Formats: sequence, structure tokens, C-alpha cells
Amino acid sequence: MRLLAVIFLNPDQKKSITSWVAHSGVAYKRAQAGKEIALAVEAGVLNAEKEGRSKLVSANTESPYFAALQHLLVGSFGVPHILTDALGPHLKKADAAYLFGSWAGRLQDEHGPLPRDIDVLIVSDDVTRETIYEAIDGIGDQLPRPVQIVFRTGREWGSSSDSFVGTVRSRPYIQLWPDGTGAGVAYDR
Repeated sequence: MRLLAVIFLNPDQKKSITSWVAHSGVAYKRAQAGKEIALAVEAGVLNAEKEGRSKLVSANTESPYFAALQHLLVGSFGVPHILTDALGPHLKKADAAYLFGSWAGRLQDEHGPLPRDIDVLIVSDDVTRETIYEAIDGIGDQLPRPVQIVFRTGREWGSSSDSFVGTVRSRPYIQLWPDGTGAGVAYDR
């Protein structure tokens, strides 16, 4: 599922199975991944084409199942999951972490173009920026867009006078920490 999620996160890209496996950050045997890809191609959810000695694989954006599969895969195994896995160990001293902005909106069925970046808010008085940036650098290949990190203290997050916080709270946002699932959507309108 994680392999499919990475392919559906990047529907405009064609890569070899080996490249997709490396991009997913999941330890697959090439043969195992090849079988799974072949099943998905046979089902019509992925495209595969030969280019030289390589087989290039991409999401089949013409499939009638594309939109539903993309939503399911990206929401369940995509950006929130990848971020939670990477940041979770570094957020033990944080109050919370959220995915916000356009990416969170798209996961909540807001229509619009693919966002240019992935916005993450870290609410903490104790977590260092260096720690978070190092964790994000380690997963850059798995994500389809650059990650923009915004930090707020617990006091700032609780403040009604911080206009940035007001904007974040007025739109969909997804809690990444402390629940650790990336699945909880919070609205505070």
C-alpha cells in the first residue's frame, strides 16, 4: 500500500520499479514489488511501459478508479503517515503537530490544484528547529513537494490574537501528533 501511495502521490512521474521502491522508503524485495506492480497494472490502476531495458511505471490517471484510489492511498499511507513516522520520535516534547494549508484541504476534499508545498505546524516550547529539519531532510525523497515548517509556542497556539493561528484554525488541518496516526482531522471554527 505504501508503494502504491507513493506512486499515486506523484501521478505525473514515470519511474522504474526499483526507483519507486527506493522512493517509498519501504524495504521491498524487487521480485515482491514487481509482482504487486504487475497485479496493479493488470487491474488497470497503474501503467507500465518499456523504455530500453527498463519498465517505467506510473499511476493510470485515466482509470475510473484513479480519484478514489488516490484519495484513499494518499490519505491513509501518504503525506500524513510519512510525516508522522518521521517526526513522531522527535516530537516527544511537543504539544502538537499539524498538517495544514492546501495539502490538508485536498485530503478533506477541497478542490484545487496540487499544492506547491506541504505545510506543517509544530506547537512546542521545547522542540528544536534543527531536530525537525533533520527529520524532514531524511524523508524528502518520499514526499512529492517540499515541506514548510512553521513553529508556534503553546501560548501562541492558544492565543486568539495570533492571525496566523486564526487562519490555520479556520481551515481543515490534520493532527499528526500526539495521536500519531495522522488520521484525526480537527476543525475549530
